[in-house]
Amino acid sequence: MSTADDLRQELHALSLERSRLRQIDVVLTDMLDAASAVQRSKGYVNDAAEREKLRHWDEVHASVWNEQWAASDRERDTFDRYFVESTAEARRRIASQSREVREISARVERSR
Repeated sequence: MSTADDLRQELHALSLERSRLRQIDVVLTDMLDAASAVQRSKGYVNDAAEREKLRHWDEVHASVWNEQWAASDRERDTFDRYFVESTAEARRRIASQSREVREISARVERSR
């Protein structure tokens, strides 16, 4: 397997990781919205469960966002490496094909 293939697999894994983190962010945001709505509907009385959910969101949301940014950075860096490597592989393939064409042309010329 080529380096470009390895990088393509890594890009796929990073994309899945970003999707997972986005889903966690969606769940946390839904929890925040629901807890806030219930808290308002209760008039902020007897809302210990909702306050606990808000506290949990406060504790974890920044780290989830930071992980999302880090995953995006890794994905971008990996894509840059993939682009460089796949371009280099394409150039090597074209150079090899060009050599083959020149060799065939030379044989044809010699046979005339």
